[in-house]
Amino acid sequence: MGWVALKMLTGDRAKFSGIVLGLTFAALLITQQGSIFCGLMLRTAAQITDISGADLWVMDVNVRYVDDVKPMIEDNLYRVRGVDGVLWAVPLYKGTGQAKVSFADRLTDRRIDVIESVILLGLDDVSLSITSRSRTSGSSARSRRWA
Repeated sequence: MGWVALKMLTGDRAKFSGIVLGLTFAALLITQQGSIFCGLMLRTAAQITDISGADLWVMDVNVRYVDDVKPMIEDNLYRVRGVDGVLWAVPLYKGTGQAKVSFADRLTDRRIDVIESVILLGLDDVSLSITSRSRTSGSSARSRRWA
């Protein structure tokens, strides 16, 4: 019975080639769409995963997504610090703003000033516990000077 099925499948080369190409293309699309989804999810959570050292994140109940800027009430920070087993809790400031950026136009070599929207991330100025572990330039002492 299997021999008859194999003969029917491979008997017509055009149909067999079409089936093989169709299945190959379907597998390619499924793999590609899965990789796009994984990439988007990694980029979405990158801001949280890039800051190491935090085992638990606490945020306002009305926050809908990572880039939502809704500050937590300061009383909630003290409430989290009062939970048994919590060694430390610090606020992470996140806000939006506008910055003036200057750059040279490639065609005319003139300086152009543009107002850009920026995302501001703030450190805890007492402990600097949210600073990156692998600092490329500068030091924690220099960060304290700006605080």
